[in-house]
Amino acid sequence: MSADGLSPAANSAFSPTRRVALHLACGALATLAGWLLIVLLEELRPTPPGGRTAPFVYMITVFPFFGFAVAEWLALTGTARRHFTVELVLLTVFAFARLLLGVPASGHTMMMVWFLLTVWRFSPRALVRAEALLAVAALVGYLWAKLALWGDWTTPWTGALLGTAVWAMARRLQGR
Repeated sequence: MSADGLSPAANSAFSPTRRVALHLACGALATLAGWLLIVLLEELRPTPPGGRTAPFVYMITVFPFFGFAVAEWLALTGTARRHFTVELVLLTVFAFARLLLGVPASGHTMMMVWFLLTVWRFSPRALVRAEALLAVAALVGYLWAKLALWGDWTTPWTGALLGTAVWAMARRLQGR
């Protein structure tokens, strides 16, 4: 069931097949946009003396999930779309505020926690299962990199708190 008590299909302007195609296309476009953003930022901002702050593969993996969320927004109609707009705006504001204010929080963890809390609300079940499985795998990878490789025990948890806060604030703003 969706946020307004209707099935995901009732809130969508697309058939399930077209919805999957939309998710794949938006995921690919968001990944391409992420790649361009990373390249552009590296041109504008020199690489630190020790090299990149994170491997390219680590940095790029979050973008498909934002693309999946945008695809879901495009597929939704009516109240469901308005509710999801609030969430995407909050997620984007939190992501940029985190960067601009220097909040020590993992944006990747924030995105995955929010995505996992949100994806169940609107998407068709088969699509949810596939995307949630990918998101869990990505989250495990992020946590492994942060905790085991980089010894960073702070930013994953603060990122998870921010992702949960975005989800909770959206629920509150929507009057639930």
